[in-house]
Amino acid sequence: VNMMHQKYDVVYITLELSEEVVSKRFDSMITGISQGDILKNIKATSYALSNVKEKMGSLVVKRMPESTTNCNHIRAFLSDYEIIYGIMPDVLVVDYLDLLATNQKVSVENLFIKDKYTTEELRSIMNEYNIAGVSASQLGRASVNASLEDHNQGHIQGGMSKVNTCDNLIAIIQS
Repeated sequence: VNMMHQKYDVVYITLELSEEVVSKRFDSMITGISQGDILKNIKATSYALSNVKEKMGSLVVKRMPESTTNCNHIRAFLSDYEIIYGIMPDVLVVDYLDLLATNQKVSVENLFIKDKYTTEELRSIMNEYNIAGVSASQLGRASVNASLEDHNQGHIQGGMSKVNTCDNLIAIIQS
């Protein structure tokens, strides 16, 4: 939403939730109308969205299947996007990294290598298309018993291979 407010065009690929659920969340954040009231007040929602439409960048939400979608699928979608809209998006959000498959043939037991390849492949898309990218990862089980002060990048699910590849890492940790 912040990127859209800055007139950036955003593609949001969801590997977990439906397009409808994600879009409803965006509608709520943009209009200030609670998610529970969006459909009850569809006219007010539509009016509020039409009032900000010209002031914001665009948003395309695309659902892709978890665990089987890889970066080649995302590349194909971005190529279609460019044909349809005549531009590349400014920002690509993949929700979320742990559900993305690698293009490589890797044993599912080797999570470190799978995550390394997946993160590098996603980063390669950002470089290839010159777009900003955002994704998320979950914390591993070891973080459950760690104090807030003791959390570190070693607690990320799959390990340091993701951390070593990303340009910026932001942790959101709350009790």
